Amino acid sequence: MESVAVLGEDGEKAQCRVLDCDTITQVKSKILDALYRNTPYSLRPSVHEVDLGKCYEYYSNYIHVLN
Repeated sequence: MESVAVLGEDGEKAQCRVLDCDTITQVKSKILDALYRNTPYSLRPSVHEVDLGKCYEYYSNYIHVLN
């Protein structure tokens, strides 16, 4: 199990746990759950509407969610 630092498009930071065996879709779903935990599910973006990118901020490794 890995803890992943996530950076949303609006600059929001979150942490989520992913498994080595998770598919990309499962990872996206976990990331969206972490970023939009206070947002109703019907208002969240779909896993098919977002892309993952890699960025470095303050010398820390983040996964950047791109809408």
